[in-house]
Amino acid sequence: MHKIVWIRRLALVIATISGISAAHADLIFSTQPRGSFEKYGVPFEQVAAYLSKAIGVKVVYQHPRDWISYGQDLRQDKFDIVFDEAHFVAWRMANKKHVLVAAAVPEASERHTVIVRAHNNDVQHIGQLAGRTVCGMSPPNFATLALLNQFSNPLRIPLIISVDSYDAAYRGVVDGKCAAAVLSDVALERLNKGRAMKSIFTGERLMPGDAFTVGPRVSDEVRGKILEALLSADASTSMKTFIERYAFGKLLNLPVEEDYKGLETLLKADYGFSRQK
Repeated sequence: MHKIVWIRRLALVIATISGISAAHADLIFSTQPRGSFEKYGVPFEQVAAYLSKAIGVKVVYQHPRDWISYGQDLRQDKFDIVFDEAHFVAWRMANKKHVLVAAAVPEASERHTVIVRAHNNDVQHIGQLAGRTVCGMSPPNFATLALLNQFSNPLRIPLIISVDSYDAAYRGVVDGKCAAAVLSDVALERLNKGRAMKSIFTGERLMPGDAFTVGPRVSDEVRGKILEALLSADASTSMKTFIERYAFGKLLNLPVEEDYKGLETLLKADYGFSRQK
């Protein structure tokens, strides 16, 4: 009898200690792969440091190695706070019980668009890009996936030539590296002053801004503190590099969930996301 009581008390102590440990566990923050830590890590370290101070819980930034490991970590729900593109945001909301808390305000009402040279008469519509080269950021970039989603036959799709920005995609067509490019209509308007390019396709749906989501292991109280901190004016100074580089120099905004819903369909089974529930 005494042994049973002792075991129960021991179990209660272990459960209590575990609860305390979980309550004070570090929160893991990550973002989509962009490049080396030396080049891209500093803004996100700023976010982690600012949130740690603002919410009273240590936030640790985990720099992604590559798209394969990042996708695997997302599917295994290893992150508590994530900042990335809209289709990943939508996927986590639909499959991992993540809550949308703050978003970078787009420069304008951005839509993805596909361009060719203005005098290119061989390519009049998007279907004619099958088998041709298109400069764009590597999948699973939002705009590039939106382009590929227009092709139902996986054997007849454009050949994506990877670049690191919309500007580089535009230059790829100018320099003859690619027959076409996929970018945002806002970037096209900024770059195409001489009207050297024409658009052959523009998506109907607006591209929501990259956003922060918070996972289910984070308590409601802490999630509220994260939301308040990200929307605070203090973020503009404490996360200065991040705000300038990824939020177009503007304060983060309270996003609308409906703007993101359904975008998870852009993530194909090739990346393993469609099998997750």
